[in-house]
Amino acid sequence: MQRRPLSSKLIIAKIMVIIFIGVITLVLFSSPSSPEVFLPVILLMTGISYFIFYVPVYIEYNTDKMYIVRWLSTQDIDLQDIYFVQMMMTRIGQRYLWRIKFKSNGKDREVMFCERYFSTVDNFFALVQAKNPKAKFAKFSWSFDF
Repeated sequence: MQRRPLSSKLIIAKIMVIIFIGVITLVLFSSPSSPEVFLPVILLMTGISYFIFYVPVYIEYNTDKMYIVRWLSTQDIDLQDIYFVQMMMTRIGQRYLWRIKFKSNGKDREVMFCERYFSTVDNFFALVQAKNPKAKFAKFSWSFDF
């Protein structure tokens, strides 16, 4: 069965972060600035890099499974094992972060992804709901959760 992408690869956001880090590095090392500036800037660059490169995963799905694609591995999850899909308040550009909770090897797990298009999330949840009618879907968030 054909896999359909659920999440974005965030290529433009990643390129922008790399350019931002490069420009900040050039500015910091080319101008005489006090050492107090380095720590906050380095912490900010580290936080942004972690948020863009490591928090959201790339997810594909078909009618039976969800595939979590990481750097060197792919994990497949049965759609019937997914029990919660939630839109988070956090955004990257114009796209929301989403949280998926599922059971894997008897343990509760969760992943976050950045939506590709909102309609793909709706299509994905319709498939999840067909496999697991008890699954919950929240298209809103009232708190800043991360």
